[in-house]
Amino acid sequence: DEIGELSLDVQSKLLRILQGSEYFQVGGTEPLVFNGRVVAATNADLERAVSRGTFRADLFYRITTFPITIPPLRDRGEDVHELLSHFVEKYGRPLGREISSVSEELSKFVGSHRWPGNVRELESFVQRALICGDGPVLEFTGSLQQPLRHAAPTAHCETLEAALRTCIMKALTATGWVVEGEHGAAERLGLKSSTLRSKMARLAIARGDD
Repeated sequence: DEIGELSLDVQSKLLRILQGSEYFQVGGTEPLVFNGRVVAATNADLERAVSRGTFRADLFYRITTFPITIPPLRDRGEDVHELLSHFVEKYGRPLGREISSVSEELSKFVGSHRWPGNVRELESFVQRALICGDGPVLEFTGSLQQPLRHAAPTAHCETLEAALRTCIMKALTATGWVVEGEHGAAERLGLKSSTLRSKMARLAIARGDD
């Protein structure tokens, strides 16, 4: 992913494997044979990077045997709502949300937004909506627009930290502060009990905070 971000040194190593099909493990003395396919993705203009000398021309021609150009998300309106459903399903349960529907306002926003950050931006937006909301309907609130307007990174991180704390507190309160077990907060959040305890320690969450 993002092969255009590789350093020239790593590009050279990758090219060596693709050309010779052999490589050495760190500390190894016997060559190993590479037998596989490389699927590379990037949103960078690699031809321009080649002309600037930041991407090797020989590697460029190696990885463009069968190029596939994917239009930006703003030009694939039919995909937006399918991706929305996918991310709701993927992140809803780990965050303790059982989503039955999406509000009309949120659905309209998702369909009309330009998504300059493409799929990654949509994915982050859905996670933020799940963290900020509550109940079975995924709602659109004004707080969801702040990161889309390029809010300061520090403010964004503080907001997510506070939202994560609230999410964990809700799960603990709902389960009577039972962390482990079939009906514990960890199970409710889709986390390992050790992971939840680690997050609780990091966020200084202790019984009596509710």
